[in-house]
Amino acid sequence: MLEQQATRINDIISQRQAKSQQVSLDMYEQLAENTYAQIDNLVAQNEALEEQQNTVGITNTKFLELQATIESNNSAIAGMVTNLDGYNKQVTRFASNYAKSLMDAVNSAISESSSDTGLSNEVMDALMGEFSNLMDVQDYDFSSLFYKTANGIKVNANELKKLIEIQKTAFSEKTKKNITDQNNLINEQAKYYVKDGDAVKVLTAQTLRDHDRKMDALRSELAQYNEIMESIEKSTDLYAQWQ
Repeated sequence: MLEQQATRINDIISQRQAKSQQVSLDMYEQLAENTYAQIDNLVAQNEALEEQQNTVGITNTKFLELQATIESNNSAIAGMVTNLDGYNKQVTRFASNYAKSLMDAVNSAISESSSDTGLSNEVMDALMGEFSNLMDVQDYDFSSLFYKTANGIKVNANELKKLIEIQKTAFSEKTKKNITDQNNLINEQAKYYVKDGDAVKVLTAQTLRDHDRKMDALRSELAQYNEIMESIEKSTDLYAQWQ
């Protein structure tokens, strides 16, 4: 019986590894990082162009040519800021949706582990699926997550707690970094646009109001994520005591 269970575990792990990975959090983070770098580059270009505009003896034609490039860069920056908003929403939604999905998988695994028959293939696969698509545990040996008994395959509470802690820390740190990056970006954007005149100051004020709403949403997502993860940890702790 134990040999058959070992075969089942290996088969489920192999099937899970063969499945295509979902879009990961890291993809959205990389898109955001690339966009931040592009914005920094355009801001630096504009500063250099403005210095050229202040050159003694510059012709009106050349000044207008430089101004057209600056305005084009400003338009590109505005588009990139919009893209960043989309990427950052995906980051936070990925975190909170992941926590909800993980809670369902963990509760199912604990429920079946507490039964006389142990884990089903479907629940084992679902539990591994919650972790296998994430960079933090790509090299993890999932055979450690399960153990064989006379009453079927059970989930290892200590290993489960270890994986949950890894993901809780990773997501929390990534979301906090996202909040910090957003704050830095808006501060730089405000400094850059304000110096161009009163009309742009109005745009900056609106941008800052939008930014405050985005930051509130980000913090709310992080709080929701942490609340769900704490609930998962409590369930796992109770299961560990029973085990």
